[in-house]
Amino acid sequence: MNGNKYIFDTNAVISLLKGDNTLLEISEKAEWIGISIISCLEFLAFPDMPSDDKALFESFIGRVDVIGLDFSNKPLIDSIINIRI
Repeated sequence: MNGNKYIFDTNAVISLLKGDNTLLEISEKAEWIGISIISCLEFLAFPDMPSDDKALFESFIGRVDVIGLDFSNKPLIDSIINIRI
């Protein structure tokens, strides 16, 4: 394993599921990929999502870790803030 770990936001998930080559390469080489529960909710709440897209997303979340956000997890919160800046 190469030690690369990633947390994908909603936009990255959408791009990945649309076949973005850069994100496909990153995900294939990653040791670990996570997405937040908020990204799951944002994706699943998309109005009029085709059933094929929903099935693809559900397959994706079966392969990654879905991270619940708990403000007491200070290292995770700090990492998210630093990534977003």
